[in-house]
Amino acid sequence: RRFYGRGLVVVARGNGLAFMRLGLSVGRRAGGAVVRSRLKRVIRESFRLTPERALGGLDVIVIPRIPADCSAMRPLRPRLARILAKAHQQLVARTP
Repeated sequence: RRFYGRGLVVVARGNGLAFMRLGLSVGRRAGGAVVRSRLKRVIRESFRLTPERALGGLDVIVIPRIPADCSAMRPLRPRLARILAKAHQQLVARTP
């Protein structure tokens, strides 16, 4: 199931585990190799620092849809946290 946020698309699916797993898909449109690598590092760090990650039970693929400049990457963590909480609520919390 897809969840959309400002500049991010998150594809999530329940995994039945006690932890959340992260996958990244950063296309060439984001920029050169250095820019894409930086964007992936920022997303990984945002994921690591997000408390919703501890909720577990999801496999998550994050697809950035933002221009990969520093000003756009800075507010990434609150957006990612919001989307992960929404995904967890809809996919895991409702399951009996």
